[in-house]
Amino acid sequence: MVVIVVLATLVPASRRALAAIPLPALIGVHGTRLLGFLLLLLLAAGRLWAPFAPSAGWSDILAGSTAVPVCLGAGKQANRRALAGFAVE
Repeated sequence: MVVIVVLATLVPASRRALAAIPLPALIGVHGTRLLGFLLLLLLAAGRLWAPFAPSAGWSDILAGSTAVPVCLGAGKQANRRALAGFAVE
């Protein structure tokens, strides 16, 4: 992530390339975080430890489940607050 930020800051061509990626695609990638339930399954099987698995699993499920509706509304001007809130997460 640091490399991407540095490239986007210092190299104008990489900044243009990153800006060309559609916003719904960037948000939609978070839909894969629905797989966070696997962390909870590993916790139940005793293969992951308790402090990590519940917090990571449930937060991934929450982020993944909100990514889909935010992605669908990303092109609408009225949803700018939802996009800002999602970006904070």
